[in-house]
Amino acid sequence: MANFFPSLEIIDQLTVKPTEGESFLLNKLAQELDDTFDVYFNPYLDGDRPDFLILKKGHGAIIIEVKDWDMSNYFIDKNNHWRTTHNPKIRTSAPMQQAFKYKSHLFELHIPSLGFANILNSNFYKTIQCFVYLHTTTKDKLSALYDRPLSEVKQLVNSANEQKYSSKKYQLERDRFNTFAQDNIFSLIKKINSLKKNPIFQDHIYDDFTKILLPPKYVEEQGHYYTFDKYQNKLLDSIPNTKMKIRGVAGSGKTTLLAEKTARAFKRHNSTVLVLTYNLALRNLIRDKIKKAFRFNELKFDNKSIEISNYHYFFKSQLNNLGIPFPASGDQDEDLENFENSEILDLDFQEKSNAEIIGLSSKDLFEIEKKARDEKLVLEDFFERVFKTDLFKEANEKPIKYQTIFIDEVQDFEVEWLEIIISNFLAEDGEIVLFGDQNQNIYNRLINKQDYPVTRGFGHWKNLKISHRQDDKAFADLCNAYKDTFLKEYPDQLEHDIIENLAFSFSDKKYLQIPQSNSIHATYSFISQTLKMLNVSPNDIAILSSKIDFLRNLQNNFKFQNTDSTFETPSEYEIIQKKFDSNVENFLKKKALLEEKLKACHPSDIHHIRSEIQKLTGYIKKAATQKLKALDEFRKLKKRHFNANSGLTKIATTHSFKGFEADTTFLIIQPNDSSEIVYAGLTRAANNLYIIDLDTSNVYKKFFEKQLP
Repeated sequence: MANFFPSLEIIDQLTVKPTEGESFLLNKLAQELDDTFDVYFNPYLDGDRPDFLILKKGHGAIIIEVKDWDMSNYFIDKNNHWRTTHNPKIRTSAPMQQAFKYKSHLFELHIPSLGFANILNSNFYKTIQCFVYLHTTTKDKLSALYDRPLSEVKQLVNSANEQKYSSKKYQLERDRFNTFAQDNIFSLIKKINSLKKNPIFQDHIYDDFTKILLPPKYVEEQGHYYTFDKYQNKLLDSIPNTKMKIRGVAGSGKTTLLAEKTARAFKRHNSTVLVLTYNLALRNLIRDKIKKAFRFNELKFDNKSIEISNYHYFFKSQLNNLGIPFPASGDQDEDLENFENSEILDLDFQEKSNAEIIGLSSKDLFEIEKKARDEKLVLEDFFERVFKTDLFKEANEKPIKYQTIFIDEVQDFEVEWLEIIISNFLAEDGEIVLFGDQNQNIYNRLINKQDYPVTRGFGHWKNLKISHRQDDKAFADLCNAYKDTFLKEYPDQLEHDIIENLAFSFSDKKYLQIPQSNSIHATYSFISQTLKMLNVSPNDIAILSSKIDFLRNLQNNFKFQNTDSTFETPSEYEIIQKKFDSNVENFLKKKALLEEKLKACHPSDIHHIRSEIQKLTGYIKKAATQKLKALDEFRKLKKRHFNANSGLTKIATTHSFKGFEADTTFLIIQPNDSSEIVYAGLTRAANNLYIIDLDTSNVYKKFFEKQLP
C-alpha cells in the first residue's frame, strides 16, 4: 500500500472530513498503489491546498484536483472557461486550471530546485502531471461536457483566428484527456501507476519535496530564549477582538515580537495564524523565528500552525482556492513556446554564417528589449490595479477567516491591500496587528503619510524604542542624526535607544566615496582588503546596494569565494542571455531565408512572405519579453528561498535584505538612492558598517564625513 501523509487513520479523525469524492479516491489509491508512492492528502503549502499530491522517487509528481460538483450546473465555453448554467456570465475557475496553478506555485514558490532547474531546462515542467477527478459524473457525460466547445473551436481553427484557437483546442483536449469520472476511475489509477522513471527527477528534488511537505524538526542553536525588553513585554499576549499597531526603530525586535505573539495566538485558539509581508526574502527568517517561539512555548509546530506569504501570492492563492479566475489584461502575449512550434519556424533552410545573416543591428535589439520592458511595466501596472481590487466580494464561497492576522513591514503595504485583508479574511472577533517602521518607506507608500489612513481604529501606535541590533551608542547617535537630517517628513520620529553592553566591544564604521569610473573594481578592492583585515566569517557579511546590475557585476569578481544572492548569478544571467541570443539568431536566419525567397517568388506569394517576415520581428520582441520573464522568475525564487544563515557571503539588494541583519555590512549608495533606501541599508549592520558612496552629487558626503570621520 502507498505511504499516506497524514495516515489514513488520522485522515479519518480530521475535524474537516474528506468529501465523498476525496474519500472514494483515497480508498482506491490505498487499494491500487504500492509502497513506492507517497500520497499527501490536502497538504499545507503556505496557503495552497491541493487535494492530492503524489510522489514517486525517481519518477515524478502528480497533482489531483477532486470536485463533487453537480455537473448539470456547469458548462464549458470555446475559450475553455467554465461557466454556471444559471448565470452564464459568471466564470468559475476550471478544475484543471486550479491544478495547474498549484503546479506553477510548486515551481515559483515552494520547491526552489524545481524552479531554478525549469528556467534553465523547460523539460522539468513535465515532471509534474495534473489530473482532475469529477466524482458525481460519468465518462459519457464528461465527454458531452467537452464535445460542444471542442466542436466550436475546431470550426474556428479553420477561420482567420487559427493561431488563437489552436491553443484553445490544445488546452481543451489536454483537459479532457486528463479529467476522469467515477466510472472510469481505474483509468486514472492506471495513469498514476504508469508514471515512468525520469532521470531528471533526481533524488535531491524528491528530498526537497519531502522537506516542504514533511518538514523535519528544526535544529536550533542551544541557549536561552529571547530576552524581551520593557516595551516588548507589554505587547506579548494575544488578545481576541483586537486591532493593534506596533512600530519600532530598526533592530527593535518587531519580527521577534511577531513570532512570540504568533505562538501565543496559536496556543489561544488552536487555529492557523496568517502572517503577511511584502518582502519575499523575509519568509524563511519569519518562519525560523516562529518555530523557535513554538518550541519555547512547548507547542508542536507544523505547516497548518501558520501560513506565511507575501500579499501578492496570498491574494492569488485565495482566488485560486475559491475558484475565482485572476483577471486577464486582454493584451498579454502568448507564451514563447506557443510560437516556437508554429509552422513558420519549421521552414527548412541552409545554415548561413553570422556575416551572411540579414539581421537587426545591436541598436535595433536594444530598442526591441526596451519596448519589451515598457510593455512589461504596463502589464505590471495593470496587475497592481488588480491587487487593489476586492475580487472576493463576488465569491460563491466565503473566504477562510483567520482568528489572528499579523502583517510585518506594514510600511510596504498599500492602503487598499489592508482593506481587502481586513474585510475578507479577519474573523469577526479576530485579532490583527500591524508591525512597521515608517523610516523604511522605500516604496513611498501613501500609508506612511501623516494620517496612516487604514490604521484608524487601531488605537495609538505602540512604540519599540530599543535597538537590539547594536550595543554601540555611536551607532544609535548616527541613526538618530540621519533621521533628523534626511527623514524629517515623517512625523513622530522614534529615537534610537540601546542597551549598552558593559563588556568591551569593537565596531568599525567607515565612509568612502568612489568615483563612478571603474567603480566595480574599486569597490571590490576596498571590500576584499577590508575583509582580510577583519578576518570575519563569510556568513556574517552582507554587501548591499539598490542596483542589481551593479551587484551582479561585483559578484563576478568573487571568483574564488562562494556567495549567495537575491538575484541571478553572472553565470545564470549568461545562460538566460544565451537562450535569448539563440532565439534571436534562429529568428534572423528564418528572416534571411524568407527574404531570399521573396526575391524569386511568384507575385501571388509576395504578400504572404512579407507577412511572415513581419511575424518574425514580433517573435524577437516576444523573445525579449521571455528573457525579462525568466529574470523576474529567477529573482522571485531567489528571494523566496533566501537564507541569511547559508554560511556564505550575502550579496543582496537593500530592498530584499530589509528585515535582516549582518554583523559586517557594506552599503553601496547609488546615484538617486532615496533617503529611505540608505536608511534601510545602514540599519542592517549589527557591528561593522562600511558605506561606499558612488553618488558624486554629494547628497550624503558631508553628513557621513562628519558622523564617521
